[in-house]
Amino acid sequence: MANPARPATLPQDVFVESYDETFPDMVLRSQMDAGPAKQRRRFTAAVRPLAVVVGLTRAQCDTFDVFYNVTLGGGAISFDWIHPRTQLTVTLRFIGGQPPHLKPEAGAQRWQAALNLEVMP
Repeated sequence: MANPARPATLPQDVFVESYDETFPDMVLRSQMDAGPAKQRRRFTAAVRPLAVVVGLTRAQCDTFDVFYNVTLGGGAISFDWIHPRTQLTVTLRFIGGQPPHLKPEAGAQRWQAALNLEVMP
């Protein structure tokens, strides 16, 4: 079954100052009794954490609410979106235990949605 796509009515651009992409930790490191530690690759593929903030109107907040809570089952299901840096379609999922946060901008006509995601291998 194909992943749901992020609704086209939601903005695709993210706030640059909030962008935080972390390379995956794929190394297993073992301390030795003497000499340098040994390390090796643990996986051939791993998730890549990605934290972004997007600006939403009130109507887009409602669309996002339905997408997150209904379409994605409260963030449990992966979805497809254009990666903000590479501009390629990737599969993402919300990091469990880190639901999105909404906060109003000045005047409360626009909202900032902070999203903690994982780029799936």
